[in-house]
Amino acid sequence: MKSEEIEGQIGALEADRGTMACQLEALIDRAKPHLSTVSAKWMETAVERAICQDPDQVQKLGQPQLSALKGKLKDLKDATPKLVMQHMANKDAWPHNRVQDLHDYDNAKARAFFEETFRAVINHIGAVLAEFELIRESGTSHPAWQRIHSGNTYRYAINPGWDQVDCEPVKEYINLYRKYLALGSTINQKRSELAQARAKELWDSA
Repeated sequence: MKSEEIEGQIGALEADRGTMACQLEALIDRAKPHLSTVSAKWMETAVERAICQDPDQVQKLGQPQLSALKGKLKDLKDATPKLVMQHMANKDAWPHNRVQDLHDYDNAKARAFFEETFRAVINHIGAVLAEFELIRESGTSHPAWQRIHSGNTYRYAINPGWDQVDCEPVKEYINLYRKYLALGSTINQKRSELAQARAKELWDSA
C-alpha cells in the first residue's frame, strides 16, 4: 500500500479517536452527579454506623454535640458536588488523556479513576468522626479508618462497596475506553506501516 493511502487511513482513524475522546469527556461529566449522590449517602451511613457501634460515646457526647455532628455531616453532604469536581478537575489525570498503555485492555485505569474519586470524597467524613471520637479502631489489625501522616486526614482503608460507583455513564465510559485503547493500538500499527512504506518508496526511487 502506498504511503499516501496509509496517511489517509491514519487521518481518518485519528479523527474517530478525537470523537471518542469528546464522548469520554462527556461521560465523565455525566458521572459526576451520581458520584456526588452515592458519596453523600455513604457518609451518612458511615456516621449512623459509627453511632450504633459506640453507644457509650454517643451518651457522652450528648444532644448539643450530636446536633453539631449532624450539622457537619449536612455541610459535608452538601459539599460533595464540589468535592467531586475538585478531584476530577485535572483533565490530564483522566484515563483517556494519560500516556496510553497499550496493554491496559482490562480497563483497570478507567475503573480505578472513578473508584479513587469516590474514595477521595468519602474520606472527608473520617476527620469529622475523629473529631467526635467516633473512630475507635486503632488497636485492630485491619482498621477501617487510617490516619494519614499523624494529621487530621483519614483514609477509609477497606472496600467501601465499589458497586455503588457503577452507573450507566461509568459503564459506558469503561466500554468506550476499551475501544479507545484498541483504536490507539491500530493507529500505532498504521504509523509503523507508514514508516515502512516510505522507506520502501525511497529505496525504489533511488
